[in-house]
Amino acid sequence: MMLNCARVMLVAAAGVEGFGFSSSSSFLARRSVMAPQELVHTITDVDPTPADETPSGMALMMERLKRVAREGVDANKDGYLARQELVDFALDTREAERQKFTAEEMLRWDRNGDGKVELPELHGLLDKKEQSEEVSAALAVVNEKFQSVDFDSDGALNQDELHIFLHPELHTDSLQLEAQQQMIQLDLNGDHVVDVGELAQGFLGEAQEEHFSSHELELHDHDKDGVLDVHELEELVEGHRFVEHMMSELISLLDTDNDDRISLEEFDVSHPLVLASEAIEDWLFSAHGRDEL
Repeated sequence: MMLNCARVMLVAAAGVEGFGFSSSSSFLARRSVMAPQELVHTITDVDPTPADETPSGMALMMERLKRVAREGVDANKDGYLARQELVDFALDTREAERQKFTAEEMLRWDRNGDGKVELPELHGLLDKKEQSEEVSAALAVVNEKFQSVDFDSDGALNQDELHIFLHPELHTDSLQLEAQQQMIQLDLNGDHVVDVGELAQGFLGEAQEEHFSSHELELHDHDKDGVLDVHELEELVEGHRFVEHMMSELISLLDTDNDDRISLEEFDVSHPLVLASEAIEDWLFSAHGRDEL
């Protein structure tokens, strides 16, 4: 069964407004992986609304997808989508979306227009309607993350530092801090590990997501003890293993001749599966907005 990549990418655009801290999982913790509204631009060129499912609309989507596959994914132009080409393209797309998001947030958060974000500017974005304990906890997270990425110790974040602040998976020390903060928030029973129920309730915010969370846990549970320790949680936050898994799932779905790659012919012939694939939706549809395509 294909995993829903958009769901594990977590926080919706609405959750970004006002910093969107919640009692179980802060915006900063959930911001470590890409948001579905930011990443999943549908193939329609307009906005992330449902695609046209008429025969002509589906045919148009396939034509655009084939163009993305041919011009963007097939790096060596041999007519095949190899595993590493798919992974590299997915990661490149993800980074392009990160850069776009950071630039947008710099404009939104930099209240005095000096090209930097200061700690009071971040505090000003906090939703003060939350209970005082939650505000205090959120402020503590913001302060710790801010200090960890203020590499020049000038009391403000330039765009490069803000990029790490928003995307801690890009920096080793920030990723470790992120995983530690995630563990504190997700470990509801205090046993220093995260089980599937905690992952569903805390990280995804909804207990009914437990079925999906079990797939996430199994993917990163290297010692197969049924829980994630802080190192396994760190890998989940980083997201690379998930990307590789999604691309492997995509190859398994479309590779009809079992040569461990997808030919452009297989891509075309398998179009009903292509259009139904969440890996295609989450990674290739998003590339349609990239300048080079």
